[in-house]
Amino acid sequence: KTLLESKSQCQPQCNTGYVPSGPMVCEKGKLSQITTCLPQPCTNWKTPANGKEGDCPKSLPSGSSCQPQCKTGYTISGKITCNMGKPTVVSCNPNPCSTTKPTNGDWGSCPTKTIQSGKTCQATCNQGYTINGPSTCNAGTFTSGTCKENTCQLPANQATIQP
Repeated sequence: KTLLESKSQCQPQCNTGYVPSGPMVCEKGKLSQITTCLPQPCTNWKTPANGKEGDCPKSLPSGSSCQPQCKTGYTISGKITCNMGKPTVVSCNPNPCSTTKPTNGDWGSCPTKTIQSGKTCQATCNQGYTINGPSTCNAGTFTSGTCKENTCQLPANQATIQP
């Protein structure tokens, strides 16, 4: 049994994952304030890379969830949930891209529906056209290689031709 002097207070400790509601206070032989141990809120959750806070408060109560948001081109993996001071980790994942074949060209090595972000593929061009580079996907934005019409090479020994 521990005694607490009148007009004094003490701060009990709580088990891991809990925080005290405040100090115990003794006034005229009676405890005027009794400490309870409350589930610890999450104050150490992290905003995901390529994301922002959304509706998440700085201190998320234990047992609560909140929804961060992602930048355009990214999708969130879930909600942040606080469990006695320990938040779940979420991430903003880059969106895949819907693919298109170039005008005057064909799919080549490009998939006909979607491609994952960060991946490249090589479309091909119809006869008489040349592709200018690979097709790429970057966080939901697909950039297709373009097919440019070939030019004609004049023989070296010909005089300059006026159009």
